Amino acid sequence: MTDFADLIALPGEVPCPVPELAGGDDIDAVFRNRSTVDRVAAWRKVLARQNSGIWRLFAFHPGTVGRSFTLDEQAQVRWQMLAEIYEAWYGMAADNAVPGLGAREAAIGAGYLARTRWLLLSAPFRWRIDGEPVDSLVERAREAREAWLGVLAAIEDYPSLAAIIDVEADARDIAMVEIGRDALEEGSGGDPARSGICGYVVTRILLPRFAWYDTARTIRRMQGDSVLWRWYGAAALFALAVAAFLVGLAWPWVFTVSAALAVAGYAVIAYSAVAMPASGWVWLLRQPASSAVGLLTLAALPADWWSRSAPGTALAAVAVLTAIGFGYLAIEAGNHGAQGWPLVRRVAVVGTIGFGHAAAVSVIGLRFVLPAFAATAEAPGVPESIACWWSARGCGPALDPWLLVLAATAWSFVSGVFLQILWDDQPITAPLAHVAWRKGPR
Repeated sequence: MTDFADLIALPGEVPCPVPELAGGDDIDAVFRNRSTVDRVAAWRKVLARQNSGIWRLFAFHPGTVGRSFTLDEQAQVRWQMLAEIYEAWYGMAADNAVPGLGAREAAIGAGYLARTRWLLLSAPFRWRIDGEPVDSLVERAREAREAWLGVLAAIEDYPSLAAIIDVEADARDIAMVEIGRDALEEGSGGDPARSGICGYVVTRILLPRFAWYDTARTIRRMQGDSVLWRWYGAAALFALAVAAFLVGLAWPWVFTVSAALAVAGYAVIAYSAVAMPASGWVWLLRQPASSAVGLLTLAALPADWWSRSAPGTALAAVAVLTAIGFGYLAIEAGNHGAQGWPLVRRVAVVGTIGFGHAAAVSVIGLRFVLPAFAATAEAPGVPESIACWWSARGCGPALDPWLLVLAATAWSFVSGVFLQILWDDQPITAPLAHVAWRKGPR
C-alpha cells in the first residue's frame, strides 16, 4: 500500500538507498509484544543500536521509508509497524536519546519526526486501514497532533523544515482532520479538542500571515454553516449603508440612515462575536477599534479644518495616507512570511477590509460623535460647524460630503494601522486583545 507513503513524503523528497536495520533477533522480539506501548519500547532498543545513516533515512526521507523499507511484514501490519517505529524515533529525539546526536540536531530531527508521526497516526482517520489498533489510537493521534502543531507554531526554530513545507497547508490539514472514535467506530464520540485546535491554527498561524480566505474556510468548517448567516447579515447591513450613502449625495439627510445602518452592522458583529467568538475573527475587529481612536483625534484639529481644504489637496492627502497604510500592511505581511502574489492578494484583502471599517467608523463618527466634541468656528457671517456636512448646504464653504468622509476614512485607516503597534505585540489581523492562557511569548 503506498497511499500513506505519499502522505508522509516531504515535498521535493528525493529517493535514497535503504540500509538494513541491525539486530535481527531484537527485531523479531518486537513483534512478540502484544501491546503498542511494549512494541514502541522494544523499537527504541532496536533503534538505539543503529548508525547515523538509519537516523537520517527515517527523519529526513519518510517517503522513501514508506515506499521501500520492509521487514517482510504482513500487509495489514505495515502501517502499524511504521507508526510505532516513528513513535519510537520521535520519543528518542524528544528525549535527546539518539546515539551520536547533539541536542540541537535531535531537536531539529524531532520537528521532522513530529510531522511524519502525525501523518501516520492520522492516516486511519483519513481512510480505512485494515488492522489498526483502536484502543489507544485516538489518544496517540491527538498527542501527535499537539506535538506537530507545537512545531508549526514555532516553525522559525526549524528553518530547514520551514523551507520545504507549506506551513499553512500543514496547519489547515491539522484543523480539517477529526480525531475521534466516530471516525473508526459507528456511534462513538467526536473530537472535543478540535474546536480549540482550529482556533489555535487560525489565530496563531493563518491570521498572522494575513490568510483571510483560509481563516474563513477553517472557521466555517469548525462552526458549521450557521456562521454564514451571521456573516451575511452583517455584510448586508454594510452594503445597505453604502447604498444609503450614495443616495445621500442627492438627499443629504439619508447620510443619517447610512450611519444608522453601519451601527446596526456592528451590532450584529458584536452579538455574533459574543455568542460565537470565532465568528468575529474574520471581521478583523482590531481595525475598526483602532480607526475609532484615530477618528476622535480629528476633534482636536482646528474647527475649520474640514471647510478650508481645497479638493485637490484633500484628494492628494487621501492618496498618500492610503498608500502609507497599505505599504505598512505589506511590510507586516512580508515579515510574517507572505511573499509574491499571495502577499499582494492578502494585503489587498486585509487592507480593503480595514479601509471599509474606517469608512463605516468615519460615517458613524462624523454623524453621531464628532459634532458633539468638535468646536465651531466663526466664518464671515456664518458659524461653521462640522454638523452641517449631512444637512442642507448653507453652512459656509466646505468640502463635498463624499470628500469629507473619504478624507476622514483615509486618516482613520492609517491611524488605525499605526495605532495597532501600541496595543501589544500582535499583528493587526489578530483577534481583539484577550488574556492568553499559555506560557511564554505569544
